[in-house]
Amino acid sequence: MLGEYKNPLTPDEQWKQKYPTIVAGIFSAVQILITIAIIGLEIGSILIDAIVGTVYVGIWAGVFFLFASISQAITGRICFALLC
Repeated sequence: MLGEYKNPLTPDEQWKQKYPTIVAGIFSAVQILITIAIIGLEIGSILIDAIVGTVYVGIWAGVFFLFASISQAITGRICFALLC
């Protein structure tokens, strides 16, 4: 049709142009570090006083956070060798 505009970029290229993968990589790296800190602090809390625990939420929630950060790192195309 006359005057019809066709975008030369694919939707994936448009997404990468608006949201650079380095942002997702930074977020995933920070999330992995915070998750490790949460799990470590929860283990430290258990060692100090196992009776008065907080249902050990840091451990079981940390597993979900770890999976979320891994999936975010994969979408951000970040190599885990650089994060460790």
